[in-house]
Amino acid sequence: MPAYRQTTASSSPPNDAQPRRRKYIATALAGCAALAGLFSLYAGAQGLGTQPVYEEAPTVTRPFTAADSDTYTGNKAVAPDLPPQTVAIPSLRISAPITESGVDADGALILPSSEKTTRYMGAAPIGAPKGSTVIAGHVNFPDGSPGALEPLARAAKGAPIYITDAGGTRYTYTVTSAETLIKTALPAALFDTSGPAQLVLITCGGPIENTGNGILGYTHNTVVTAVPALK
Repeated sequence: MPAYRQTTASSSPPNDAQPRRRKYIATALAGCAALAGLFSLYAGAQGLGTQPVYEEAPTVTRPFTAADSDTYTGNKAVAPDLPPQTVAIPSLRISAPITESGVDADGALILPSSEKTTRYMGAAPIGAPKGSTVIAGHVNFPDGSPGALEPLARAAKGAPIYITDAGGTRYTYTVTSAETLIKTALPAALFDTSGPAQLVLITCGGPIENTGNGILGYTHNTVVTAVPALK
């Protein structure tokens, strides 16, 4: 993975556990004002003197959509046993607890610790018959440890995703699209609560850059969408 190296005379960037986020403003999301800044999921980096080293986060190298052929060749027949409030993608070895989260005073999603993901409470509930269930999680942390959704960019078309609600009911989804987008280009459809049912997973991706005011952050988001599996 290529390294992003930056020499700075300023103070060390903020820790990812308390990220600072720019506002996410787009006319297309005028009806979703609460989402302003929602997924500018900045990740800080560990300062090493005045020459810290930053690595790019994984990105989707071969984006795909629902119109493309499935590439997943694994076993879909065996679903894992999961505790309540858990999301799992066995093909990526992802299995993470889900917390319920709102937004802070700046309209930014409050993310949990590395081993957890979070469901945005302004989106559809888990297992909802319509609308987007939006789950977000860290890609990594300043000490180099992976976040809950670090492998997300490697998702394959057709791979199963399993998610359980607070009561332990399990729902199965099938991956239909994956792409890495500039943070300000997240489409409104990802947060639609009235359209077809879908699961949306979001984490950071791409290089780290100075986003203004001395704040370093990932410039992109990796987005994977999935639809309820056929029974």
